[in-house]
Amino acid sequence: MQNENKMLKISVPAEFIIELSYVINVLLKEQLNFYQFDIVSSNDEDVIFENNIGKIKFANVFFHGNTTNLHTKENLPSQCIDFSYNNVGYKSLYHRDSKIEKEGNCIYLGHDVFASTYFLLTQWESKLLSGDHLGRYKLATSSIYKFGLYETPVVNQYVQLIQQLLKQLNIDTKTDGYKPHFSCDIDSITKYKTFRNLIGSIYHTRKPLNAIKLYLSAKRNKKNDPYYCFDYLFSMLEKYNLEATFYFMAGLEDKRYDTKDYDLNEPLIQEIVKGIKTRQYQIGLHPTINTWQSYDTIKDQKEVLEKAVDSKVVNVRQHYLRYDVGTWAIMEGNDFLYDSSMQFTEGIGFAAGICTPFTLFDLINRRPTKVKEIPLIAMKKKDYVQDVSQSFEKMFAIINEAKKYNGRFMILFHNSDLETENERMLFEKILESL
Repeated sequence: MQNENKMLKISVPAEFIIELSYVINVLLKEQLNFYQFDIVSSNDEDVIFENNIGKIKFANVFFHGNTTNLHTKENLPSQCIDFSYNNVGYKSLYHRDSKIEKEGNCIYLGHDVFASTYFLLTQWESKLLSGDHLGRYKLATSSIYKFGLYETPVVNQYVQLIQQLLKQLNIDTKTDGYKPHFSCDIDSITKYKTFRNLIGSIYHTRKPLNAIKLYLSAKRNKKNDPYYCFDYLFSMLEKYNLEATFYFMAGLEDKRYDTKDYDLNEPLIQEIVKGIKTRQYQIGLHPTINTWQSYDTIKDQKEVLEKAVDSKVVNVRQHYLRYDVGTWAIMEGNDFLYDSSMQFTEGIGFAAGICTPFTLFDLINRRPTKVKEIPLIAMKKKDYVQDVSQSFEKMFAIINEAKKYNGRFMILFHNSDLETENERMLFEKILESL
């Protein structure tokens, strides 16, 4: 009888069973570790969870009509409203009404949490908006910015809500625990490429004698260059016992953006690779600037990296975080399993409204991919850190928000972000807080 109680029948509108199955699988299987359900098509316009204890009826205000008219400006969320359940607050992008009511053994929720989740995870809005100079989805024009949601993991809140609602059907679920993860994009290993870099260093550090000494030392031995800081980096990761992924570049397309200045087979890089493998960290590909729409270029670069590191590479992060809704299929076609590119250039917040891994959806072909997104939640930008406390406070607030929802906190520092004393101080404070 207990197993029968746990088994759910989930009815969804037939026309959108692909999209709704995707969202339900992310929320129930991937977030709540609950697998005992069947999804069936229905003539009912709403989404219904039911077992022999009762039912939950979720308002469906988005998945109507036909699939060709789904991702239109008319279907963008027009407002975000607050609602609460059991004294916990939530945000709703799509809703029929504000009701949450129970009648007999049926609970009705007037908020379309599946549409809101689908909107955030797929970023389908980006298809309709003009991008920045590199064609990237912009925070400033997004609904996430418009409704003040960048610092809120809205989808994880819905997971919490569904968990509470399922308890009314005598179904207990659980989320995975909080898990921090460090990542490093290795765009360059050399700061002092030319004399011009020395001038820049003097300007930023205001210590000309120290800068000149470091410049001359780096010119004599690349290991003394401030960007070649991997021994320090490894020691800090070991101190705080963190998992890590290092993303290497394996090509050079456009020198304006691809600043790669190393050969994967040179001894200096092979020494880094050895250090990564010895510590059982992961290696990923950091494809060049124009690969976001190029299957063949990513394929070629992946092969180059795999040969250089002598192992299969399944992790990827796009250079300059340049991607669009077609990039996930390209990644899948090249046998990547994990991406961590989905972030705005501002770099600190929940770009997809979530702080836990989820399967990426191919909007063009209407199907879930085999690629999982490990959300990049905080990215350190090169700013030489004038105020450590101020820089730390913003990241710390986001870290704590992710901890609240048992997030998989992915943070990014480039090796070039560990140059100055203040940068390292910030780095160590953040690792400790993770």
